[in-house]
Amino acid sequence: MPGSITVALGQQVIRGQVIARCGNSGNTSEPHVHFQLNDGSSFFTSAGLPIRFKNVWAQENGKTCPAGYIVKGNPWRTGFREEAVIFLFSYKGGIEMNDQTLEKLAQSLTGDSADIIPFLPYLLQDLWELGSSPQEMLSLIKNHIPLNEGTRVLDLGCGKGAVAIRLAQELGCCCKGIDLLPDFVQYAKEKAAEYGVNDLCEFTVGDVVEAVQTERGYDLVIYGAVGNILGSPYETLQALADTIKPGGHILLDDAYLEEGNGGAPLFQGDYPTLSEWKSVINEAGLKLAALHTPDEENPSHAQDLINIKRRAEELSRAYPSKRELFARYVRNQQNEYADLESSLMGVVFLLNKVNKQ
Repeated sequence: MPGSITVALGQQVIRGQVIARCGNSGNTSEPHVHFQLNDGSSFFTSAGLPIRFKNVWAQENGKTCPAGYIVKGNPWRTGFREEAVIFLFSYKGGIEMNDQTLEKLAQSLTGDSADIIPFLPYLLQDLWELGSSPQEMLSLIKNHIPLNEGTRVLDLGCGKGAVAIRLAQELGCCCKGIDLLPDFVQYAKEKAAEYGVNDLCEFTVGDVVEAVQTERGYDLVIYGAVGNILGSPYETLQALADTIKPGGHILLDDAYLEEGNGGAPLFQGDYPTLSEWKSVINEAGLKLAALHTPDEENPSHAQDLINIKRRAEELSRAYPSKRELFARYVRNQQNEYADLESSLMGVVFLLNKVNKQ
């Protein structure tokens, strides 16, 4: 609106700061703003920078595009304002995700549809540890891997950074965490600062499928409860092995189907037995250095489920049309916990990339 600009040329601004007001001249169907962020002052020679909208997602024909992810094509209706239209374009530095990647992302966080992705930060806001136990991984590392301050660790699908931050805090190693959800990455950065290890931890938004093709030379790679995003067990191990040095290690948090158990998992996936896992590890040219299985049921699971149920109910009240979506997510969580108490055994593998002579 004329006269509403509150900032001056060259002034530094922060998120949430009001810089101007938007109105409707009457010459358009709805109020809207055209804007762009550049890496330089020249409109003609500078490149556009990534823009992420907080608490906004886009939908079209039943498909969902979460905040921070850029899709090509026509206007997408926003989830919060059905009458508004937000245009999302592919830009330099943006993350483009196909339907298969979105589905795998949802599955890695116990969802059965990509439609749940925009709501995951809200549903999981009470949890810091997402799947993997930092204490279990730390114990395996301390007992089997000689680490020092120069050790480089890559955490793929790092979630909110609980494992990487704990390793940096107790072992002083440098950790890089990559996750697709910007909200999780931002939370990890804030936690790293809170624990005084932000100089040792780097957290970035990215696709782990792309990361395994470019990240190289690490001493240790962590793949904690991420699922089949990288493909079959063999393909996953091969991709992880490419990111580490000869003699380096892989920490893989997954599960196996207990021998003689004829029941299929309630939630998802065809899990190998422990003997099948060992065969795949051998085929991938890796050595099983150690493994850890929980001695008893994790007492935090019950509280985690209570918190998720509470958040799902809050969302159901806010979005009645999506009540079934949230109910399915809660059921999936219940089924996953039930699987770990019956047909599946959670396990953390410590694998060594053998030096080739």
